[in-house]
Amino acid sequence: MISIAQPVAAANEDWVACEAAGIHIEHSPGAEWRTAVLDVCSEFHSMPDVDPAATVQFSGDQQELLLSVRLRDGRTAQRRIRSPEALRNAVEALVVMPPAPHSGPEDVMPYRIEPARSVPPSAALRTVQIEISGGVMGRSSHSPSYVSAGATAGAAARWGKWLFGLNLRFEPWTRVSAGYLPRFEMSTSGVGFLVGRNVTSSSSVLFDTAVTTTLLSEAQSVQPAEQEVSGTEGDVRVGLLARCLFGSAPLHLAVTLDGDVSPARAGREIRAADALVPLPSWSLGLGLGLTWLEP
Repeated sequence: MISIAQPVAAANEDWVACEAAGIHIEHSPGAEWRTAVLDVCSEFHSMPDVDPAATVQFSGDQQELLLSVRLRDGRTAQRRIRSPEALRNAVEALVVMPPAPHSGPEDVMPYRIEPARSVPPSAALRTVQIEISGGVMGRSSHSPSYVSAGATAGAAARWGKWLFGLNLRFEPWTRVSAGYLPRFEMSTSGVGFLVGRNVTSSSSVLFDTAVTTTLLSEAQSVQPAEQEVSGTEGDVRVGLLARCLFGSAPLHLAVTLDGDVSPARAGREIRAADALVPLPSWSLGLGLGLTWLEP
């Protein structure tokens, strides 16, 4: 309810709108407040969330109004209004109840768990990549001149651009150019280690270089008459290796070129037996094979 108190008669037809809205006018305010008071009267019940039991009273003179409000819970408040333009906002601030906080499930922000993203293996950060290789190799050794052929196998681990590997080598067929040797036979087997680095790579080509260390076992035999002469000698070789892998599938064609030398045989002639041919002190090899590289 709104009541207005001022020593002016209430029989003023200007306040018909307030009376029609059920708001009792006891005294009329000054003329300069007329429009502001009528607006409050006509819109009072249409204001959202108005306390239905609130009592509003205006009192004052031509210069200002004293706004007094009493709510249904007994609380009271007063505001001194000096401008008609500020009247509506002042009334709303005192009689409009704030919306009650909602605590329903629809107002609770659900905690959303994002599903883990699946990273394809090709995009995952790989620390170690395994490779396995095998193939055939021809070799030319000196001095004297030997020509041999055999098989190779190996395994390696790639760590970034670095390569760490193990190589096996077996050459059962060998020919020597040191004249005619009756029933000459020679075989070479070895195991070696390599440390290398990838020089360049693309979607279809990998080029690696490496330093190698190989432990060799060389066996020779001849049979000039009824008695066979044979012997076995060990050697340590150090060398360099260059290899190119072709193809984008896990299985690559591998072409390998390597060379090694024997520090122990530099400037020396080493034989497995006195009647046998001197053993070579260096060699060059060319290999062709397949390498499986972990995708």
